[in-house]
Parts: sequence; C-alpha cells; structure tokens
Amino acid sequence: APPPPPPAPVLVHAWFPADPLPVPGEDEEAPARKPLDVILRDIPRRLKASAPVATQRRCRQALADARAKLEALGEIAEDDEEAEAKNASKAELEAEIAEEEAALQEADDAYEQLAKSLCAGAHTTRAWVDSLNRYIDAGAREIIPDADRAHTVAVPGTTEPDAPGGGPNARRVVGDADDAAFASDADAAVTNAALLSRVACKAMGTFLAQAHVEKRAPASRTRAETKPVAVPRYEPNAFLGAEAAAARCEPWADAQIAALKPVEGDAVVERLERVIIRWRDTDVPGVARVLQAMTTMGEDPEAPPETRKVGGAYVELDDAGAGALKTLRECAALGVFPAGLIVPAAGAFCASAAKTRAACAEAGVEVIAKDVLMGGLVATKYLGVAATSLAAPSLAAARGTPAFEPLRRILASPGGWDAHARALKELDAAGVGNVETAAVACFLEMDMRVVVTTSLDDAPAFEALEAFLPPRLRAPEPDADDAGAPAEAGAEAGAEAEEASPDEAEAETSPPDPEPSKLDAARRAWDEAYGAAEAGTVAA
Repeated sequence: APPPPPPAPVLVHAWFPADPLPVPGEDEEAPARKPLDVILRDIPRRLKASAPVATQRRCRQALADARAKLEALGEIAEDDEEAEAKNASKAELEAEIAEEEAALQEADDAYEQLAKSLCAGAHTTRAWVDSLNRYIDAGAREIIPDADRAHTVAVPGTTEPDAPGGGPNARRVVGDADDAAFASDADAAVTNAALLSRVACKAMGTFLAQAHVEKRAPASRTRAETKPVAVPRYEPNAFLGAEAAAARCEPWADAQIAALKPVEGDAVVERLERVIIRWRDTDVPGVARVLQAMTTMGEDPEAPPETRKVGGAYVELDDAGAGALKTLRECAALGVFPAGLIVPAAGAFCASAAKTRAACAEAGVEVIAKDVLMGGLVATKYLGVAATSLAAPSLAAARGTPAFEPLRRILASPGGWDAHARALKELDAAGVGNVETAAVACFLEMDMRVVVTTSLDDAPAFEALEAFLPPRLRAPEPDADDAGAPAEAGAEAGAEAEEASPDEAEAETSPPDPEPSKLDAARRAWDEAYGAAEAGTVAA
C-alpha cells in the first residue's frame, strides 16, 4: 500500500458568501451552457490544475519509462545465464504497463466527465468555487465550512398555521435529517447559528460533489489517495454542562453528514474524518468528556478511527497558554486526547504558549494556529499604512467579514494599529516572500500547521514554502527504482566508515548547531504586537 500523504500545512476556514449563500433553491435550474467568456477564462485553467490531468501526466511518463526498460531488455535467449531474472523483470514491466494503461483510461474518462460538468454544471464556475479550488491548488485539504454569523437565514413559514411549533419551519431549511438534533426544540427556537451551520455544510456538499471529480487524485504506488474533506465545527454551550453537550454529539454528526451529501451526484461523504470541538471557556471543565463522546460514538466504541462515524477531533480554544495546558491535563486525566489543539495565532509565540507546545509534543498532540492572516489584515497591502491613513481598515467597513474580530482586538490592544504595522514591517523584512507567505512560514517553521480564514472572494495570497515545512509535513521520498544498484556503493561507504577514526565519525554524525532563523525578528515583533492581549482566555 502507498504511504499515507502528510497532513496539509494549511486548513481553510471558509466563510461562504452570505448574499446569497450558495445553496441551490428548489426551483433553480442549471443553465444549458455557461457564458462564452466564463468558458474561455476559467475552465482551461481549472482543467489544467485538475487531478485527472495530473494523473494523465504521471501515467504517460510511467508508461514511457516502463516501455523503454522493456525495449532495453530485447530478445531473451534461452541459453542466456540471466534468462530467469530477465524474464521475471519482463513480466513485472508488462504488468506495470497494463496497470498504468488502465489508470490512464480511468483518468481520460474522469477528464471527459469533468469537462462536461464545468461547461454545464449549475455551480461549477461560481466565484466561491473557483476561490476554494485555488486554495486546494495551494496545498489545502481540510476545509472548515462557515458563514458570517450576522447573516440571517430566511426561514419559510409552515403551510398550516396550526402546525406543531408554528411560525418559521426550520426543517425546510436544514432538512429532515436534523430532526434528531432539534428534537427538543420548537421550530421557532432553532438558533440562526445552527441554521447557518447546516446551510454552510450544504454549500460545502455542493463543492465536494464537484471536487470528487476535479480534485480527487487516485491512489498510486507512490502516493495514497488525496481529496478535500469538510471539517465541521461543533460549538456547544459550555455553560450548560458537559453531559448535555456530549448527548448532542451523535445527532449533530448525523446532521452534518446528511447536510454534506449533495442532492444529486455521488454520495461522497459517509463519515466525518475530522471535526472541531469549539470550547469557548477553558475555565469551564467538560471538553474532555465531549471529546470522548464525539470520537467513540456508534455501536462499537472500540472500533478503529477509520471506521467510526467521526475519525478524530480537534479542540479549538481561545487561549494558547495556561488555558490550553489546563485542557490538556483534563484530557490526560480521562485518557483521551484530541488530534490537535487549535489555538489563537496571536498568542502562539508567547512564553506560556511555548509550554503548551512542549506539553503537546510530549502527548503526541499537534498544535494548529488559527487565523494566522487575521482575516486579511496580515497583508502586503497594509505595509506602511498608518492608523490615521484613509487606507487603514475601519470596524464599520469590516463588519460582516473575517477581519472584524481581529481588527477589534488589534485596536483594543496596548500597541494598537502601530504595533500591527511594526509586525508587518518585520515580516516583509524577513525576505521569504510577501507578508502573507512570511506569516505562514513563521508558524510552519515552529512545527505548527495553520488555519487561514477567507471569505472566498479571491485567490490565496500566500505560499506554503517547502523550505519551512517540518519533516512530518513533507511528502515521503519515492522508492528508488533499482534497490540493488547502490549495493556496491554502500559497501564501499561502509568500508570507508570503518577506516575513519572515531573522532571523524563523531564529527560527521553530530548535527550542526542550529543557525538563527531569518524569521526570529518577525516572531518577536508578532509577540510584542499581539501576545500581551492573548495572555488569557479571550472571548471571540
């Protein structure tokens, strides 16, 4: 079996457009054909960046290499001393050629299906779909579906005035699958946040149905199958108690799975690989109990993660320091750990956060920094922009966007916008690309994956530079074609190693002293700008 792919360095927190949220209505019909300008502008690039085209390239190269090796073997004489070994190699090459030809035919069929869907699909060339695809092209795989909480979902009324619950009929928006999740609530009592969560997942399901064709890379001998996945967020009210939150885990998971399944097309979501448990106050215990309920639901609590309804869970907190350590200790006491802790990027470099990273490393829990670009405020366009400049963002203009909360915190912090401007200046001075790329690299170099929040109105402005990726996020090296070829060289190297003196051997094997990173100054400026404001629990 091919090795599993490394985790993607970037998670995308996608705020789906609110006007309107991209969910097909009951009476909406797909256009017979896209406008010509859309076809000429967007579709060729999408086809070129698609998984079927990448598979076609790989298969054609593999076929050319295998056929060249087969031709080099030539005719094998019966009296040839190496006839048995050559015949075995010939059989292996012929089997490889047959396998690659079948994979190429599969990729050709997928390409034809993709081309037709791009030209005739109802939502395939919407701006938000294009933006999300560009994030996947940039290396993202896990997508957190969300929407602006200020957006109000239009809930149609019931047809019968005397219907149970009366008033707005929430189930017409969220679907019958949510009945279990809302069983104890009257229709009119269902919160707007709950509706937004389901509607965002429905939008995500529409995208995943398209991505199933466009971005699903088939398995090969060197790389396991990869495809984008949804990572929904479960946000219980911590103050109602852990048991109430734990009891709603399974109905919530059923509702998310149902919402992610498209109305038409293949059912590409049968389970949730990962979810996020959003716990808003680390002073309130209970998150470990909810984590246990979320990751062991089903008839067989001992089932392996690959077969469970929820494969694993991240825990999202508003504190990267003492509160995160408290959560980790609570999980250790119950014997259950999250796949990762998602903590605020703003306080990720302070002294207390360093203790959290050390404790997480000891427990085998990864640390993920959320909203590293602060909703778009960490950007090249704000370099040199003073707080009094007309180009500086305002809270009024940022309302309803991912930048609103980060801007509110920046303006309320001791250093204000001036400290933010100094942090941007240091990121730019690091010389590792633009400001956005340098900010992402600051966290990747410290072995933290990152969450980037976007309203899906543009392409990603950053790159996840391989030079700053920790070893666990790097793709495994492909196996050498000729394993026996370097045997003699290895033997010679071994002989040379025996002749070398112990002092020389120790000098060759000892790791060099780490050099100062060019991003150290940027991290110090980051901590000075945001660390003090994030020292404790911050309500979002």
